[in-house]
Amino acid sequence: MDRTIDSDIAAASPEVFAVVSDLTTFPDWLDLVHRVEPIDVVESDPGPAFAVTLRATVGPFARSKRLRMCRTECDPALGHAAFERRETDGRDHAAWIMSAHVSPAPTADDAATRRCSVSIRLQYEGRMWSGLLDGVLDKAVERAARKLAERATG
Repeated sequence: MDRTIDSDIAAASPEVFAVVSDLTTFPDWLDLVHRVEPIDVVESDPGPAFAVTLRATVGPFARSKRLRMCRTECDPALGHAAFERRETDGRDHAAWIMSAHVSPAPTADDAATRRCSVSIRLQYEGRMWSGLLDGVLDKAVERAARKLAERATG
């Protein structure tokens, strides 16, 4: 699975970057992310660590997955942040990567400081969230840009 959300948002890029670079905000605007809790960092972690619960519902059925993620990149100057699955149990796990890039929207008017372009990429290399859940994910992605703008502007 590899999905990208591209959107122009009526919010300043620093406000939007503050949201997408903080994984604890994701449940507010990305339906797939059900819960995020900060957890203790281990020595090999490149940044803050989180226990993340992903959840998707199809009719009366729900599928959940709990995983450990770390912020692996955070560069406000470039408007880039990324979170990757980093389990500590010594087993091999399918990769989960959520990355974001935020930049001021190109425009000729004074409103340029209040608009930005956002690209959120969700990547998963496993099979659990494939097939049947693709439609659920597509709908979550469609709603995410609107919810992100609402979250960034208060």
